[in-house]
Amino acid sequence: YMRELYAAGIVEPAHVAVMLRLCTSVDTIDLLLREMRAHGVVPDVYFYTALHNAWLNVGQMRDAVIAIEDAREALSHDPASEELLSRTRSNALRAMLAVENEPGSTISSRVENPLPGQVEGVGGTVQYEQGRQQAWQYFYELQLRGIADIFQYGVMAELACNSRQELFDLFHRKTLIPHAATYTTLH
Repeated sequence: YMRELYAAGIVEPAHVAVMLRLCTSVDTIDLLLREMRAHGVVPDVYFYTALHNAWLNVGQMRDAVIAIEDAREALSHDPASEELLSRTRSNALRAMLAVENEPGSTISSRVENPLPGQVEGVGGTVQYEQGRQQAWQYFYELQLRGIADIFQYGVMAELACNSRQELFDLFHRKTLIPHAATYTTLH
């Protein structure tokens, strides 16, 4: 199907974004990117979010963050793009930290686009610690690149910090001071 679209010269970034959702390996993502570049398809914000999610789905946290960086650079003229990219980062963290039936958890989710180690469908969530480790790994990549914003800090404070010390450390590294409401997320 994509070859026919390329041959007709009517491929849009949305077509490639849809195909990225079907990628199950680094090789298939790389192939799609090469084909896209070869045909001069210019990415948009939705393509970049799909690329980010595809990299996460194959376990490539660093490449996912690089996709966000590339989007921020390419789309810096569009303020609405930054909002969507921030939401994409926050939603990725939420997906990693979403655990059904965790003692004391109020989160219940159906995993539609599972991350590595997740199983699609009801009850298809990672064990709490595995998801938490993935979230911290991804969050550290965001921090390393300087693109973790207050919304990602909020997700981590609410869903990933298991103690007041972890919460303090989270904000201390950013030199942000948590307010009283932040501490209530631990109760």
